[in-house]
Formats: sequence, structure tokens, C-alpha cells
Amino acid sequence: MKKIVTCGIVAALICCVCVMAQGKTEPEKTKATTTTAPVPASTDAKRNEKLRADVQRLVADAKAGKLKVPAEQFPQPTHRNNMSTGAKIAIVAIIAGTVFLIFMFHAINSD
Repeated sequence: MKKIVTCGIVAALICCVCVMAQGKTEPEKTKATTTTAPVPASTDAKRNEKLRADVQRLVADAKAGKLKVPAEQFPQPTHRNNMSTGAKIAIVAIIAGTVFLIFMFHAINSD
């Protein structure tokens, strides 16, 4: 009975280590097959003029000091542990291996 339980635990541990070792995989890149209809030249000219006017107004406001700088939308955390993902995986694998070896030595010596 002990050997069956031990084999099951070993198989589960090996599966967990294999899954952790694979790490992140990049998703498959698919090509977007969207087509856009050509925009008439008169519409482009109107857009360009509106954009030009908006940029000129923005520059004028910035020079006059009327422009407010928005607050940072996603502030960075002040405390980081500075460990890469690979280092974290290695630490977990070492701990799991140590626990596995302790369990195996205990199982071998208890017979």
C-alpha cells in the first residue's frame, strides 16, 4: 500500500514540476483579416485640418502654461522584490525537490 501511495505522489510531483518548467508560452499570432474601405480625399482633408487646429491649440496652451499634466494612470509600486520569474520558479523547484527527497528517504528507511 505504501509503495502505491509513494508512486502516486511521485507521479503527481513529476507532473507539477513539468508544468512549472514549461513556464509561460507565447500565444499563437493570428493574422487579422480586416479590410477597410478607402476614405474619400475630402474627408481626409477635413480630418487633417481638425487635427492641425487641435495640435496648434494644444501647443499654444502649453506655452501659455494653461496645460495641466495628468496624474499617472498606473503608478508603479514602491516596493519590488527584484526577482525574475525564472528565479522564483527555481526556488520553488528546489523546495519541492527537497521535500520530495526527504519523503523518499523517509519511505526507504521506514521499511
